[in-house]
Amino acid sequence: MFSGETEYSLSYYGRVPRDLEVQVRVLLAEDEWLIRMDLAWILEEQGCEVWEARDAEQALAILEEVRTFDALVTDVDMPGSLDGLTLAFAIRDRLPDCRTLFVSGEKEPTTGEMPEGSLFLSKPVSPATLIAGLRT
Repeated sequence: MFSGETEYSLSYYGRVPRDLEVQVRVLLAEDEWLIRMDLAWILEEQGCEVWEARDAEQALAILEEVRTFDALVTDVDMPGSLDGLTLAFAIRDRLPDCRTLFVSGEKEPTTGEMPEGSLFLSKPVSPATLIAGLRT
């Protein structure tokens, strides 16, 4: 690599500049495995520690074991008895400082449906937008 050149990684969504360093512990809840895999890869490329869950119930089980996260990245609609909104409120009750990013291609929750300070990102979300959401 030449001096002054930015290092990049490739993802489904395009090039990810590696100069967006974010050191956070992320709980990722996404039922579509390919999207979950790509989002996890983007986050890990930025230095995040990522725990992956296929639904809200698995995310809560992970929370019971790990006990602390800086951010939750979750889909809104997921299979099972809990959706991403319910998951976010359950996590906010235990971790009030946990940043919540909702990522969905279908349902955009209203501000009143999301925990205070949450952010909604529409799928497909770019790597830069995802990382910027964690920094906000």
